[in-house]
Amino acid sequence: MTAVAEESATDEHSDGTRRRFALNGGVRGFVLTSLLLLLIYASAQSDQLGRLYSVSWKIVLVVGTSAAVFIGANLLISQGRQNWARYRALAGGLLGATGFGLLRGNRSISTLVADSEFIFTRDDSEPLVVVDPAQIDAISTVTELRSGLAEYATGGFVSLGTVEWPLVGLMLGLVAGYATGHANRIIRLAVPTAIGAFAGWLIGTSLLFRNRPDASIVQIVLLAIVGATVLAGISYLFGKRHVLIERALFGAAVGATVGGWLLPDLGSGSGSTAIIAAAIPLALLGLRFGWPSDRDANGLASFDRRSRAVIFLAPALTFLSINLVVPAVRTILTSFLDRDSEEFVGLDNYEHLVTSETFLDWRSWSGDDGTWNILTSRLTWFGLFFIVAGIGIAYSINWTRNRTSGLDHSPTSRGTMAAGFFVVAFAFFSVIRGTFSNTIWWMFTVTIGATVLGLVMAVLSQRAGRWESIAKSLVFMPMAISMVGASVIWRLQYAPKNISGEQTGAPNAAWIALGKLSNAGLDGNTYPAWSRWLLLLVLATLLVRLGFRIFGSWQRNEGFAGATVALIVVGWLFVEFLTRSMGGFTVLEDGSIQPQAVAFREEVRPFNNVYLMFILIWIQTGFAMVILSAAIKAVPEELLEAARIDGASESEQFFNVTLPQILPTVGVVVTAILVAVAKVFDIVRVSTGGNFGTNVLATDFFDEAFSFLNRGVGSAIAVTILLIVAPVLIFNVYNMQKAEA
Repeated sequence: MTAVAEESATDEHSDGTRRRFALNGGVRGFVLTSLLLLLIYASAQSDQLGRLYSVSWKIVLVVGTSAAVFIGANLLISQGRQNWARYRALAGGLLGATGFGLLRGNRSISTLVADSEFIFTRDDSEPLVVVDPAQIDAISTVTELRSGLAEYATGGFVSLGTVEWPLVGLMLGLVAGYATGHANRIIRLAVPTAIGAFAGWLIGTSLLFRNRPDASIVQIVLLAIVGATVLAGISYLFGKRHVLIERALFGAAVGATVGGWLLPDLGSGSGSTAIIAAAIPLALLGLRFGWPSDRDANGLASFDRRSRAVIFLAPALTFLSINLVVPAVRTILTSFLDRDSEEFVGLDNYEHLVTSETFLDWRSWSGDDGTWNILTSRLTWFGLFFIVAGIGIAYSINWTRNRTSGLDHSPTSRGTMAAGFFVVAFAFFSVIRGTFSNTIWWMFTVTIGATVLGLVMAVLSQRAGRWESIAKSLVFMPMAISMVGASVIWRLQYAPKNISGEQTGAPNAAWIALGKLSNAGLDGNTYPAWSRWLLLLVLATLLVRLGFRIFGSWQRNEGFAGATVALIVVGWLFVEFLTRSMGGFTVLEDGSIQPQAVAFREEVRPFNNVYLMFILIWIQTGFAMVILSAAIKAVPEELLEAARIDGASESEQFFNVTLPQILPTVGVVVTAILVAVAKVFDIVRVSTGGNFGTNVLATDFFDEAFSFLNRGVGSAIAVTILLIVAPVLIFNVYNMQKAEA
């Protein structure tokens, strides 16, 4: 009875699921149909219906063609396990038709049986169409006249001259491919080799005069031997001795192609040379594909598995190669050429880049008296103070806990010292100018700032309870804004207004308000004197409270990094307000106070770069928060519970349990932000145009390549950006793979 009830309940649940699925599917279909009809109506109202149809047909054509190619490739691979000879025939036919079609489509060869037409052009005469074969032969025998046969002309797309070569290639490929899959080894070797030689003869006799190579048979043979030796040696060194002959034949074909077509000049060779240069590589390829023995069941299964992987990976790899690999290689090659990409100049572009003061300027490193400016910077001394304080905290914690000399690697000491090193590095970048220094400064500051703030937001948002999703949405919202849009927003925020009116930008409004509060009670200030004293009392109370909290945490062996940072910040604010030096104001000759706005983008050099960096930090913090929040949620609760049982505080749980668990994710976030920062362009271009000492490598690349039309130096800058990012990417990927292993 129980089983019947359970079965009935299961059926009811399945029926309910099906009904909900059908309902949801119906709703989705209704919504999509409504959107499509709305799009058609809007297009008709705006006289764009014809364009909509055109775009739609193109989309359908591309999607349909991609699906047909994918399905056809899978069906072709399926033939391999069913009938190996049939698969090789189909594959050979496709390759032959494609290869011959490309040769004919590029006007590299003449027609086979269709009427031939040549356009005969000379510098001192009008173009002349030559149709008579006798005239063509007469012209081709005279070197001075043969150079005038500039272009081969045929009829329309459906003419016999267009389709005859693909048909011949299809037939030759079918026969050669079927032979390579034949069980008889003699047929497998002889027929593809003979067809390859015949195809080479066919191409050589039909090759246009301007494409005939002036090759040497000795050169072709020697390079074929070199290619065979190189690939055979590589196969031998890597233990691929079972495919030694196949690799040698393929290497010989590649070497013969290089010696016959890539090295010699084109347009001055004879017909016999063209036949030899085409026949030898194709005959070697035919012999190579016919050389392997017949495949057994295991070989067919292995081929099927590897081929399926290639089918799925080929589109993505092709897309990446076309859009990333090929442009990268071309950019690297262009960086060794002159401004017009015509002559090889070696490392001249890189030398010009490195020696340019706009790339790296050390003039601000020392002052007129020879003193290093970094030693006179308050940032340097603040950073050194943090480092010494961190060392002192580490020593005191270790003495309190263990009564021994040494440094305790607690979160408090490590955090304080890390903050010190960050500030010292900040001071270093502030005295080294140039696009290279600015780019490194951006990468250092934005990456650390966005990652740390994202981690803090991820931790705090988890404690927001039911408000977590709202808090995360607010932090993540800047990610939905484009770089240009964010730059325009903050350009308006940073822009100062006339001091006679209200400041519309929040930074200047807050800065002037702090100045008024700092000088409350003086002439020209509307703030009463008691407001400043009240603020100083509040800050003094906070200082005392933070001091007692740090002392109590030190006695209880608890972390007090946050309280230490807060103590330093509150102490600094107390001193600034006490000495009336906080905020935006200026003292006039009569002793009165006048508000003073700050042009954040132009005046406060070199720290105007920091205000631009804040824009990207504002954008990237949401990205870091979302990724790191997911990683924190994935930390096993058992580990945190065990740490709590051992008496670990919340900070110790985070730094000793949670943080080590999410380090691979932190590496991913750091890598993604580094790549985004290294190519930053929009923010600098929109905010300052690269002026006021804010130029970076990406904007410098744009100026050199597109404004000054110096493609050589522009490519060298692009390669420099790649060299900056590549080591970080390799290091992080290596560490992530090592952690997963």
